[in-house]
Amino acid sequence: MQNIVKEMYDRARKAFEQVEFWPQEKVDEMVAAVGWEWQKDGTSRALAKLAVDESGIGVYEDKVAKIKAKTRGSLWDMRNAKTCGLIKEDKKRGIKIFAKPMGVIANVVPCTNPESTICALGVNILKTRNAMIVSPHPRTQRSSYLTVEYARKALKRIGAPEDLMQCIKDTSKEKATELMRVCDFAIATGGAALVKVVYAAGKP
Repeated sequence: MQNIVKEMYDRARKAFEQVEFWPQEKVDEMVAAVGWEWQKDGTSRALAKLAVDESGIGVYEDKVAKIKAKTRGSLWDMRNAKTCGLIKEDKKRGIKIFAKPMGVIANVVPCTNPESTICALGVNILKTRNAMIVSPHPRTQRSSYLTVEYARKALKRIGAPEDLMQCIKDTSKEKATELMRVCDFAIATGGAALVKVVYAAGKP
């Protein structure tokens, strides 16, 4: 189990190192490509249907709308955000602030939103030149995996490293804990049980 998670991390780290010093224009192209793929009508419908079928939670039409709204909203909110190189300068005080990516981020997603959580966080993680490994909920593994596969397709299309986006197969609490332990940062969306898992990983 540890070997699988570590192998994914190593691949993500290698992909991250390829984009770590990309200029803003290239990063924005990458973000737009992935965001566009996720919010497309065919994509959002396929993801919504699978999510509802797997989880038994939510309304199909509402999920389609949510995937589109979350993705487009995230893209809109950060459309002019600087995330590469010099992002702020205080000439009076002689201070320059440079954006620095974190590395590989573990994203533990819930069964309630196994697709839109990935979309909303994914475009932000790419915008800041980080890699993401998704740990899906056991009930909605295929939904989360398919969401990541669409992102990988978009990354490949523009020549960006596909391993910036990965998803664990055959998930478990142990794999989620191991993922958060080995990654550089962890994001987790869920309830009380997940809080315990995050704290056990040592990165609350």
